[in-house]
Amino acid sequence: MKPVDPVNYGHLLRNRDVLMVAARQDKVVPPAATKALHDSIGEQAELIWLDAGHVGSGKYLLSEIVRIQDFFTEWNQEGWDYRRNLFWPDYGSLFCRITS
Repeated sequence: MKPVDPVNYGHLLRNRDVLMVAARQDKVVPPAATKALHDSIGEQAELIWLDAGHVGSGKYLLSEIVRIQDFFTEWNQEGWDYRRNLFWPDYGSLFCRITS
């Protein structure tokens, strides 16, 4: 059995639109773990680094909500159902539009 580590499953998100938002000084989700997940997904995943720690990243909340909304807007215009197609685990902030 594989350890419970998102890196083991990053390949399942290849060729999909992925937005990752991470904190450079995060002590809970280390930047190396975020980078490893990004690498396992592939270069098409967009990785945004915030100049903050895990808790301090909250000061970016409003601006990041705008970025995330923009990320999903295209799909909403096409009748995209976020409830069936949003992947948002408790591993930093990872947003994925899952397509067929």
